[in-house]
Amino acid sequence: GALGALAKPASGLVLTYFEVDIHNTAQTAKLLVEVVVVKEAMTPSLSSLPLVTTALLSSAPSNRPPCRRLEVCTSPGCVADGALGALAKLRALAPPPPPCSSIDDVADGDNMSTTGAGILVKEGRCASACGSGPVVIETSGPIQRNDDGSDASTTADVRVVHKWIREEALLKLLEGGDGSASISEGLIKGHDLYEQANEQVKLKRRHTAEAAGLYQEAIDSAAGIALSTMTTSTDDAADFILPPNVEWVVDCYRQLATSKLAIFDRDGALEAAEKACEITRSNDVDSLEVMAEVCKTRADNEGELEALKRIFELKEKHETNEDVPRDVALRRREQGFRLASLERTLGE
Repeated sequence: GALGALAKPASGLVLTYFEVDIHNTAQTAKLLVEVVVVKEAMTPSLSSLPLVTTALLSSAPSNRPPCRRLEVCTSPGCVADGALGALAKLRALAPPPPPCSSIDDVADGDNMSTTGAGILVKEGRCASACGSGPVVIETSGPIQRNDDGSDASTTADVRVVHKWIREEALLKLLEGGDGSASISEGLIKGHDLYEQANEQVKLKRRHTAEAAGLYQEAIDSAAGIALSTMTTSTDDAADFILPPNVEWVVDCYRQLATSKLAIFDRDGALEAAEKACEITRSNDVDSLEVMAEVCKTRADNEGELEALKRIFELKEKHETNEDVPRDVALRRREQGFRLASLERTLGE
């Protein structure tokens, strides 16, 4: 009623709507509310809107898990609006939930828990907000899915559809909208430098000394912050799961190694490749491929052979002929020839 009494100003911009399902034994009610955001000076009467929003969100049961879940719409329209970039940045900057402790704790096939502090960021389905992407759907409360992917939740659920999530809006979303949770400035700066380096490599179509400098600055600024969030319940490398917010750091080390090779800094390339393999506990094929290339350039046959062997161990464990892209299959074929050649050379 309070929201219905508010007039929608012509200059307003609709950014978010809340879709609230309230279930109990007596009745089911559904509210659909549009939140209009304008400058406070233009519409002072809307200054009380956050209080109304808080009341809506607090209508859910108090025993919900604290983990926030953000699903980025990756429909073609939102992808054209920059959804993939928003997804990558959210995954990089969001504090991760802890690794799941049981199969019942897994969210939609992911390896991160839906319980415990943190933010789970995933690809999502269309939110029917085409033309206002990137669009992020925030859901609180336990989610259950039918076989066809439709929502089968039997408990109260709040879906918040955030529109135009980029730049400052993206950071505000991660911070909870009210700044109650802060994202490290060093982390933000580091990821921005990483994106700048990637863009430069893309534009120039090659790795350069300038790109290497940007990757190094990104690592110096943010790697320690991101890596400090890593936790694991086991020391077994085979069971190790790389947190989503660390994936970009690993790629930063990989790209740094490639850039160092391009400027003939072989020692620097080896150091960066070793760090990527260390973080991933030699469970990341992309990092191992960079290591193999670095060792080949350094004429380190033993190191190259070790990296190639590990690649094929992981291939047997995770890859099948049905799900491997053609370019990857061709690369594996070349690596197989190289592996056989090294084994003959080294007498293994």
